[in-house]
Amino acid sequence: MATLLFFAQFKDITGKTKISIDAKTVGEAIAFARQSFGTKFEELLLVSKVWLDGDEVPLDTELSNNSELAFLPPVSGG
Repeated sequence: MATLLFFAQFKDITGKTKISIDAKTVGEAIAFARQSFGTKFEELLLVSKVWLDGDEVPLDTELSNNSELAFLPPVSGG
């Protein structure tokens, strides 16, 4: 099982910091999250990064049992 990690606004939308899912690729995991968490999640995803084990990767990248897929919204501050 891969772990999806949710930060900042993603955590607010999902009500979770992480979940474990069965998915074969990054794209499959993102599709699962989009379907599970709805429109607000999808809108935030358009302006966010999704990293696999600390790196940006293509959607067809395969996941392993210990993969961590992090959903990272834009950050601002001063």
